[in-house]
Amino acid sequence: MKRKLFAAISISLLFVAFGLISFLVILTKRHPFFVKSKLKIGALIISLSGAAAGCFTTTCYSPVPDNYFQIDQYDSQIGMLLLNRAVSDTITGEIRARNNTAYSYTIRDSSYSIFAKDNLKPLDGVFDKSTEEFQIVVGNQIPSGDYNLTFYSAAVDSIDNAQIVDQFSLRITD
Repeated sequence: MKRKLFAAISISLLFVAFGLISFLVILTKRHPFFVKSKLKIGALIISLSGAAAGCFTTTCYSPVPDNYFQIDQYDSQIGMLLLNRAVSDTITGEIRARNNTAYSYTIRDSSYSIFAKDNLKPLDGVFDKSTEEFQIVVGNQIPSGDYNLTFYSAAVDSIDNAQIVDQFSLRITD
């Protein structure tokens, strides 16, 4: 708020100075010193008015959140994972900014019945990089329908709700 107030007061003072310099340009019949001064003040007014109108929150350097799951089958238009078993029975993706050594997942229906749960295994066999690719083979053991895919930052034998890292809606079709 202080920046915007400072910009508004500065712009007001620069407008007064711009008007005075413009008057001096007319009186001195376009003396080069006053023309240069008028251009400099005009440039300052434009830059400060842009700063006053803009957002001061810096977002271009926001880091990737820890344990960010990027799933290849995610459809952003409908907001869910689409797994068509006629094409592939495997969910693929990667974990970015990984900071744990063990991950697991569950696939549940709307009544929280677990249809699949297992440890998440990286494609190279070891969680040793900040970004790791993984795959989950769903196969035919889960019937077609809508499910929730939940990722945990713990091994499958020690998961609880406090260790949920990410959740996705999952639609399986044949």
